[in-house]
Amino acid sequence: MSELLERYIRKLSQEGVNAPSYRSSKLTNRLIKSFGSRLSYRQPLDRSQSEIVYSSHVTTGEVVETVVNTSGDQWAGEEGIEEVTTEAKEDEKYLHIYHTAKII
Repeated sequence: MSELLERYIRKLSQEGVNAPSYRSSKLTNRLIKSFGSRLSYRQPLDRSQSEIVYSSHVTTGEVVETVVNTSGDQWAGEEGIEEVTTEAKEDEKYLHIYHTAKII
């Protein structure tokens, strides 16, 4: 949600609307109004993380497959995407699988 909110505020700015304090709850209401049940929302167990917005048509199997196929190949840090060592890939892969399983 935080990324969507940032993009939306940026888009508003490009349109000449100054809305730096636009709240995520307001964007959520706008998304619900526009997309209805086609979007789903999930607040991670760790409340410090941003709410996840995703298509309602995505299945649990597709999520697991994506996590398994993408885990550990690259790490997106503040400085951009960087390659990680083989050991870190394995640790990261199992950590993603563990957290995905917990959610399911």
